[in-house]
Amino acid sequence: MTREAYQLLEAHMLSCMGDSAHDKEHIYRVLYSALDIAQGEAGVDYDVLIAACLLHDIARGEQFADPAVCHARRGAERARTFLLDPGFGEDFARRVSDCIRTHRYRSEDPPASLEARILFDADKLDVTGAVGIARTFQNIRLFGNLTVFENVLIAKHMRAKQNVFSATFRLNRKEEERMRREAMELLELQGMAHLRDEIASSLPYGLQRRVEIARALATDPTLLLLDEPVSGIDQNGMELFYRTMVYLKENFDLSVILISHDLEYVVKYADKVILMDKTILKEGSAKEVFASSEFQEVFGAKELPGYIRHRGRRAAPPDF
Repeated sequence: MTREAYQLLEAHMLSCMGDSAHDKEHIYRVLYSALDIAQGEAGVDYDVLIAACLLHDIARGEQFADPAVCHARRGAERARTFLLDPGFGEDFARRVSDCIRTHRYRSEDPPASLEARILFDADKLDVTGAVGIARTFQNIRLFGNLTVFENVLIAKHMRAKQNVFSATFRLNRKEEERMRREAMELLELQGMAHLRDEIASSLPYGLQRRVEIARALATDPTLLLLDEPVSGIDQNGMELFYRTMVYLKENFDLSVILISHDLEYVVKYADKVILMDKTILKEGSAKEVFASSEFQEVFGAKELPGYIRHRGRRAAPPDF
C-alpha cells in the first residue's frame, strides 16, 4: 500500500470518529495487533487487512444514534462505497467490506477470510484490554507460529500509544524499545527468559501455560481472569505460578479471579472462595465454604465427575 493510499484511508477513518468508546486510539491498537498477528500467518493480503482495520468502526456513530443499526453491516456498506469512489477496485472493496461485516463479537455471519479472522481477533483482544481485563483460557490460545517473546510483545502492543502511521511502519523506536524491555521483564518473572526465541507451539504444555499468563499480564490489566491456569502443569510449575500470583498481589494493583478445582491451593492462596454448581451456592473464606452444608452436598453426597476429583480421590475439605 502506498503512503498516499494509507493516508487517504486514515483521513476517512478520522472523519468518522466521534464517540468516546471507539475513538481513533482503539483503531490504532487494533491495527497494531492485527499486523503482529499477521506476522505469524502466510498469505496475508496486508492492503486488505490495513484497510479493514482502519475502517471497521466507521459506522459506530450511527449505531450510537440508533441502537437498531448494526455498525458492522452498515460500516461494511459505507466502506465499500468509499473505496469504490477513489478507484481502489471492486474486488478490493468487496474483500475489505467482508472483513468489516463479520468483525462483530456475536454474529450469524462469522469471519471467513484470513484477513477477516485476523481483524476479528485483534478487535476482540483490544475490547477486553481497553477496559483493563485480561484472561487465560482452559484451552491454550497462543499464536503457535510466533516465538515466546513475540507472543508477549503482541500484548504489549495493545497498549501502544503510536499513531496509526508509526504503528504500521514501526517508526516510534523509543516506545518499541520500552515494550520489548517490559516483555522481557514479564518472561523473567515467569522464569522463561531463556526461552524467549523458542516457537511457542514447540514448548511443553506447562510452559505454554506460563507464556499465556505472561501475555495476559502484558496488557497491564486491573482484573485478571484465569481459567484452570495450572491445568497440565507439574508440581514445580504450580508452585511457581502461585508464588507469582502472591508477588503480583503484593506489588501490583491487580485483582485475580481464578477458576480452579485444586482445593489445596485454593485454601492456601484465595482471599475469597465462591462455590458454584450451575449457580452460586456459597461464598466466603475457604474455611467457611469448605465447612458448609452446600460444599458437603456437592462434594460428598454423590460420586463426583472426574474433572472435580482432587489428585485421583474424592475432593474433601482440607485441614486448616
